[in-house]
Amino acid sequence: MTLHIDTPLLESQPLSQHLGRRVLLKMDALQPPGSFKIRGIGYACEEHAKRGKRRFVSSSGGNAGIAVAYAGRALSIPVTVVVPQSTGERAKDLIRLQGADVIVHGATWQEANAFALEQVGPDAVGVGIGDVRLIYPWVGCGQCHQCEAGRDNYCAAGKNLGVARHGGYADRILVPDAKYLVDITGLDPSWAATMACSGLTAYSAVNKVLPLPSDEPIVVIGAGGVGLTAVATLKALGHKRICVVEVSQRNLDIARELGASDMVQPGDKASKQIIEACGGPVEAVIDFVNNDTTARAAFDALRKGGRLVQVGLFGGELVVPTALMALKMLTISGSFVGTLGELHAVAALAKQGALPAIPIIEEPLDAASLNTALDKLVRGGVPGRIVLQGPPSAA
Repeated sequence: MTLHIDTPLLESQPLSQHLGRRVLLKMDALQPPGSFKIRGIGYACEEHAKRGKRRFVSSSGGNAGIAVAYAGRALSIPVTVVVPQSTGERAKDLIRLQGADVIVHGATWQEANAFALEQVGPDAVGVGIGDVRLIYPWVGCGQCHQCEAGRDNYCAAGKNLGVARHGGYADRILVPDAKYLVDITGLDPSWAATMACSGLTAYSAVNKVLPLPSDEPIVVIGAGGVGLTAVATLKALGHKRICVVEVSQRNLDIARELGASDMVQPGDKASKQIIEACGGPVEAVIDFVNNDTTARAAFDALRKGGRLVQVGLFGGELVVPTALMALKMLTISGSFVGTLGELHAVAALAKQGALPAIPIIEEPLDAASLNTALDKLVRGGVPGRIVLQGPPSAA
């Protein structure tokens, strides 16, 4: 398939007489989009389409944009064309006539081109300027068997965005591949922002103890932002018996609103309190605190075949009787964030309206608010998540 046509050569009598030699004019104004640029641009678009590209972005003064827009329509690929303020209305109308989106930015083509590259990157596919996406930041090396299996968070040479790569507390970030962008259309961006961290962490931890009968107690230790998200996730997945262990009465009240069935304010004998609240030793505990005290209480509350998932990073030690581990067939596993597939699952639950939103505290993205937010988290008692909002995008 070619997007251009063979156009005729017509002799120009005035030019031939003036120059004293035969002059032929190539009538490429007869090309379907009205531009000779469809020859090279059409070929490039066809080649990129064969490689799986799903969206074209063009910076143009007008003529090239018309050719890209035509190629996109012919190949059933959406197109966005960024033009400068100097582009005439007729050119913009012709681009829109082909079904492309037009964005006007900058006084010159150079400014329009820089804007297009800044927004999507020169190699980005599957996204367009102005699209709202959630970033999966737990990026791996892309070459090991874990990454190839879609388990980037298990990669031993992880390149997490904002940690191993630039992007932490930034209002702009470079994402290495469009596959790490999750569509959150219809969701509140501040709430959705928490899904790539606390939402994903909670879902992955819950995923490690399910499936269980819905009336089988699952214990959630710690009802901060991640723990509350786990309660909401369990409820969204249809689980009924959720026992929450938390020192703050305010957070226990929120947990009950999100779907918790049993509450424990731990004292000196937390494991005994958990067993009493659940009617006996339990099959699954998820520890979002994970210090000396909570790990011990969680382990002691397990029944035969029980599973303890450790998520929190408060730190500490847990000494376990090795023979008892074997005799009771117990499992202790760690859980750190989650996979890209699990993040898609979280977003899907939220879009279905099945995932209750946790409390969100919005603050501006600046140095003062950042320090204040971190101080609040250190003191504890934040009901939900603090989201720092950057300035509105120029897009």
